[in-house]
This record gives sequence, C-alpha cells and structure tokens, in this order.
Amino acid sequence: MIRATSKSLFGPYHFQGVALDPSRHPWATQAIHNPKITKVGNKYLIYHLGIPQWKTGFALADSIEGPWTPVPYPVISTNNPALLIRPDGSAYAVGKFKPKVPRDGKWDANMQAFEASNFMGPYKLVHDTLNRLPGNFELEDPTIWWANNQYNVICTDWEAKVTGVQKSVVYYTSKDGVNYQLFSQIAIWSQSDPVPMQNGETIQVKGIERPQVFTNEKGEVAALLVSVHPAEDIPTYIIIRPVKDFVPKNK
Repeated sequence: MIRATSKSLFGPYHFQGVALDPSRHPWATQAIHNPKITKVGNKYLIYHLGIPQWKTGFALADSIEGPWTPVPYPVISTNNPALLIRPDGSAYAVGKFKPKVPRDGKWDANMQAFEASNFMGPYKLVHDTLNRLPGNFELEDPTIWWANNQYNVICTDWEAKVTGVQKSVVYYTSKDGVNYQLFSQIAIWSQSDPVPMQNGETIQVKGIERPQVFTNEKGEVAALLVSVHPAEDIPTYIIIRPVKDFVPKNK
C-alpha cells in the first residue's frame, strides 16, 4: 500500500512512499487490499482487507505520514470493510460475507454489520447472520458515513440486482444499523454512462471499483472517488468527482 499527496483534493497526486508492505506484515502476507484511513483521537488508523485470511486488519500511526504499525492479528472477521467511529469512541462496521447456503450458484455477497465499545474491538455481529440489505441485494466495496441521524452506505451493485448494471454504485441508508433501505434504483455512478472530465471532454470506462466519499468539515459529501478500469489497455486509476455539498434529507 502506497501513500501519495496533493495540494488539492482533485490532484494531481505524487507518490511519497510505501505505507504497508505484505512482505513485512505480520499476517496479511499476500496482499493489503482496499485500504481506507480515518482519525481516532490523536492516532491515524488505516483499515484494510488482509489476504490470505480475508479479514479486516488495522494499522496505526501518530502522523499521517507514518510510520504505520500493523495490529498483529485480524481485528474484524469481515471482507472489504467499512468502518465508522462514533463520537463516544465506539465503532460500527459493515462488510461482505458469503452465506453458507448459496441462492443462485454464484458468490452471494451479503452485508453484515458489527459493533464494538472501542474501535480496537472485540467486534460482535449486529442482530443476526441475515443479509442487512433489503431484497437480498448484494454488495461489494462498501463505504460508510454518518449524516441526517443515520448510517449512509454506498457500495457497488455486485450482480446488477438493483440497477441492472453490474458494479454500478448504489446508496443505502439505515436509522438503526440493522435495517437498511435502498435510496434509489438509479445508480449514483455507472460504467455504462460517460464520465465528464474537467476539460469538458468525456471518457468511457468499462468497470468501477472501490467507491468512497470525501466529507468536508461540515459533514457534507464533497467528492465521490472510484477506481476505474479504462476502456483502453492502460492501468487502473482513480477518478475523483466533485459533489455539491450533499447531505441526505430522507426521513
């Protein structure tokens, strides 16, 4: 996992160094995957999917520049985590899991929720082992934030059961962290739509991964970030799209 910096949220970003290396990690020795970063008190926290265990790992630092110290064991037993630290220091997380009994012969990517009285755990499953998403919808790569007195989750539509477009970005909300509602069947971002660029041109991408939001100091969503697979034979990269200070108003 690398660190890059920019004077602007929208780039350009410049490589600064390696933050976490699987060859020197205590247990995520094959890959440190899908990282996100947050601040907890005076510490910075990276949480990520660790492979080969396919569970959530933590790494802590006193500075955003590191050095980062990995926690020597998986902290949450979930795949592709999204973590929310509450004001009282407790934590809530959602992640992907595969049920023991498949529904359609594919990887049924259901959502579980976890919580802990302290961000370091132990994390316990919220409510039961059922899918937290309505309609047995499926997800990949969730991210979470708190606004309008509710949990807000965006993720990709794993098997196109919501929007009809596989891995388009969809949005769910929950007032209690147990029961989630789909905000709209219209995708927030879909690879079937051209992406407008700052120079006025558009590009077409063939795949979307890892959606994340950037919230400003007022708690408004100011940008949406995704990793894209370009239509051409060039490496995957990140697109950052500005959002006009979004705060959910649903009841």
